Amino acid sequence: MLRLVYVNRMLKPILPRFIEMRRADLIEMTNAINQSDFNYFRDLSHRLLGTPGTFGFHYLVKLAKLIEIAALNRDLDQLKKIKNKYEYFLKSHKVIFIP
Repeated sequence: MLRLVYVNRMLKPILPRFIEMRRADLIEMTNAINQSDFNYFRDLSHRLLGTPGTFGFHYLVKLAKLIEIAALNRDLDQLKKIKNKYEYFLKSHKVIFIP
Protein backbone atom coordinates (compact mmCIF):
# COMPACT_ATOMS: atom_id res chain seq x y z
CA MET A 1 0.00 0.00 0.00
CA LEU A 2 1.47 3.31 -1.07
CA ARG A 3 1.36 5.94 1.65
CA LEU A 4 1.27 9.57 0.65
CA VAL A 5 3.29 12.00 2.76
CA TYR A 6 2.56 15.70 2.40
CA VAL A 7 5.66 17.76 3.14
CA ASN A 8 5.98 21.52 3.23
CA ARG A 9 8.02 22.63 0.23
CA MET A 10 10.34 24.62 2.54
CA LEU A 11 11.59 21.32 4.01
CA LYS A 12 12.62 19.90 0.63
CA PRO A 13 16.35 20.73 1.06
CA ILE A 14 16.62 18.80 4.32
CA LEU A 15 14.28 15.92 3.50
CA PRO A 16 17.01 13.67 2.03
CA ARG A 17 18.96 13.83 5.31
CA PHE A 18 15.80 13.07 7.27
CA ILE A 19 15.12 10.00 5.09
CA GLU A 20 18.75 8.90 5.40
CA MET A 21 18.44 9.04 9.20
CA ARG A 22 15.24 6.97 9.12
CA ARG A 23 17.01 4.32 7.03
CA ALA A 24 19.83 4.29 9.58
CA ASP A 25 17.16 3.64 12.22
CA LEU A 26 16.46 0.31 10.51
CA ILE A 27 20.04 -0.86 10.98
CA GLU A 28 19.99 0.22 14.61
CA MET A 29 16.61 -1.43 15.15
CA THR A 30 17.98 -4.73 13.86
CA ASN A 31 20.98 -4.45 16.18
CA ALA A 32 18.77 -3.55 19.13
CA ILE A 33 16.48 -6.52 18.45
CA ASN A 34 19.47 -8.86 18.28
CA GLN A 35 20.75 -7.49 21.59
CA SER A 36 17.32 -7.17 23.27
CA ASP A 37 18.11 -3.49 23.81
CA PHE A 38 14.78 -2.12 24.97
CA ASN A 39 16.37 1.17 26.07
CA TYR A 40 17.26 1.87 22.44
CA PHE A 41 13.63 1.42 21.44
CA ARG A 42 12.40 3.71 24.19
CA ASP A 43 14.86 6.37 23.01
CA LEU A 44 13.87 5.81 19.38
CA SER A 45 10.20 6.13 20.19
CA HIS A 46 10.79 9.54 21.80
CA ARG A 47 12.77 10.76 18.79
CA LEU A 48 10.07 9.57 16.42
CA LEU A 49 7.29 11.20 18.40
CA GLY A 50 8.69 14.62 17.50
CA THR A 51 10.57 15.15 14.26
CA PRO A 52 8.67 12.92 11.77
CA GLY A 53 5.40 14.74 12.46
CA THR A 54 7.04 18.03 11.50
CA PHE A 55 7.88 16.51 8.12
CA GLY A 56 4.40 15.08 7.63
CA PHE A 57 5.44 11.49 8.37
CA HIS A 58 2.54 10.87 10.73
CA TYR A 59 2.62 7.12 10.17
CA LEU A 60 6.07 7.05 11.82
CA VAL A 61 4.61 8.86 14.81
CA LYS A 62 1.96 6.14 15.02
CA LEU A 63 4.69 3.49 14.90
CA ALA A 64 6.64 5.37 17.59
CA LYS A 65 3.73 4.95 19.98
CA LEU A 66 3.65 1.22 19.24
CA ILE A 67 7.43 1.00 19.70
CA GLU A 68 7.18 2.63 23.11
CA ILE A 69 4.52 0.19 24.28
CA ALA A 70 6.39 -2.85 22.93
CA ALA A 71 9.66 -1.67 24.53
CA LEU A 72 7.98 -1.15 27.89
CA ASN A 73 6.49 -4.64 27.61
CA ARG A 74 9.86 -6.04 26.47
CA ASP A 75 8.07 -7.61 23.50
CA LEU A 76 10.71 -8.47 20.89
CA ASP A 77 8.20 -10.17 18.59
CA GLN A 78 6.12 -7.00 18.43
CA LEU A 79 9.23 -4.87 17.88
CA LYS A 80 10.21 -7.09 14.94
CA LYS A 81 6.75 -6.61 13.41
CA ILE A 82 6.94 -2.86 13.90
CA LYS A 83 10.41 -2.77 12.34
CA ASN A 84 9.03 -4.56 9.29
CA LYS A 85 6.21 -2.01 9.01
CA TYR A 86 8.75 0.80 9.38
CA GLU A 87 10.90 -0.68 6.62
CA TYR A 88 7.94 -1.23 4.32
CA PHE A 89 6.79 2.33 4.85
CA LEU A 90 10.22 3.71 3.94
CA LYS A 91 10.17 1.67 0.75
CA SER A 92 6.60 2.48 -0.23
CA HIS A 93 5.87 6.10 0.69
CA LYS A 94 5.53 8.91 -1.80
CA VAL A 95 6.30 12.49 -0.88
CA ILE A 96 4.09 15.25 -2.21
CA PHE A 97 5.37 18.76 -1.62
CA ILE A 98 2.80 21.35 -0.65
CA PRO A 99 3.13 25.15 -0.56
